[in-house]
Amino acid sequence: MKQLSTDRCSLALPRKFYSLFSGNLFPKYFFIVFVLALMVSISSCQKDNLQDGSQGPNTIGASMNKSIHDAIPFKASYTTNAPTSNQINGTGVGTLVGKSTFSLQEDDSNFPLLVGTATITTANGDQIFSTHSGSVVGPDDNGVLLITNYNTITGGTGRFANASGNFVAHAIANINYPTGTVTFDGSITLR
Repeated sequence: MKQLSTDRCSLALPRKFYSLFSGNLFPKYFFIVFVLALMVSISSCQKDNLQDGSQGPNTIGASMNKSIHDAIPFKASYTTNAPTSNQINGTGVGTLVGKSTFSLQEDDSNFPLLVGTATITTANGDQIFSTHSGSVVGPDDNGVLLITNYNTITGGTGRFANASGNFVAHAIANINYPTGTVTFDGSITLR
């Protein structure tokens, strides 16, 4: 069997390139390049800033001050109690409001069409006021009611004073059980 000499291998690669890999330069530069690449990769990682009820009040306030006069996404989810004389109350959590409660006054004289007012109250007492209109579908054979209300924010107190915006409320209730769920999805503009 015929073997190639190192001179013939060096003809396939430029002499400078061949000497880089055969000497001690490659391990030194490889380590430096590897460390630099690792540092760039680590420094480019960042966390997303979520604006939900898990943030502290200072973080929420800071994000709200930055977004004054801009529509801020608003989402909330509540568990409702059994309705009493056209009033529904619930507790839950939402963006901008954190842990909060809501109270809904309903005029169902034109049932299944609904009109009324709602108040969302944050843990520190700030409130959001809204009016709504919507409708009820059901109950189905299992007693399930589907309620959709279109809400217009008319103002508030504290950090929500002079707030405006809109949100849709989707509720699921069952005439056989005292509790239900409602979700809000829309936006709030702070002034």
